[in-house]
Amino acid sequence: MFALAALLAQAAPTLPVNLKDASMRCAQVVAVAEGGDSHMRRSAQVSFFMMTAAKADPAGKSFLDRVNDLVPQPDPKIAAVASALLKQCDQRFPQARSMAPVKLPSDPFQRDVMCFGTLALLQGAAQQFETDFKDSAPLGRVKAVFEPLAARMTDDVLTKHGMNSEAAFTTYMGDRLKDSLALGNPETVGKACGLSSL
Repeated sequence: MFALAALLAQAAPTLPVNLKDASMRCAQVVAVAEGGDSHMRRSAQVSFFMMTAAKADPAGKSFLDRVNDLVPQPDPKIAAVASALLKQCDQRFPQARSMAPVKLPSDPFQRDVMCFGTLALLQGAAQQFETDFKDSAPLGRVKAVFEPLAARMTDDVLTKHGMNSEAAFTTYMGDRLKDSLALGNPETVGKACGLSSL
């Protein structure tokens, strides 16, 4: 009887303790979990987990390079336990799938850079969505907000804020994206930046 109980306890799916590993497991789970979330919404949620993993384990790389490294790999075993793990992901990472409104930084430049980085991530997801599903609507909605913002990020503006190189700006933007994790996922941050919907 005790051996059976121990076996059942072992079989119950649980998230890894390590933050980076737990984040990547949740990215896999969200990608395959059943539910009504749109593909673009899932992409935003997966991006949240990738960024969380990159922040937890930078591996000596810039934040954005590390995020690009941490693409969740498909795992055929995940689908069978996705429902149970999804609840654990929601408990451990409440901002990841929450649609609660977020409050952006009060500093205008920090806010613009956070929005720039977030919308750039969403634009990449929307471009992939257009390729995969022949639907350009999400990309159009993201571009409508991203392009005017990008036009404001001139060399003069960046230099005024102490950024004299692309590397310096990339580092600063990575820091603002890390800050955004405490606020919400890229969709909710994007909406605070003016995005109508995904």
